[in-house]
Amino acid sequence: AREAAAQAGRDPAKLTLSIEGAGMLAPGTLERTAEGLSRLREMGVHHAVLGVHPRHAEASEAAPLIEEFAAKHLAALRA
Repeated sequence: AREAAAQAGRDPAKLTLSIEGAGMLAPGTLERTAEGLSRLREMGVHHAVLGVHPRHAEASEAAPLIEEFAAKHLAALRA
């Protein structure tokens, strides 16, 4: 994307990269998901959209997964 921006005469540094489907939260996958997001960040991705695995999509299961992921990993991923 950055190369295409440069070829089009645009400043690649001003490009904001986003990805949907960057990870799937489920019990036992939070560390792996955080590692994947960290790699995406290293590649220049600014925004990533995660999902909750369908088996855990009920609010009673999804909310604790999201809260645990945020508590353990969000600060480091934002740094």
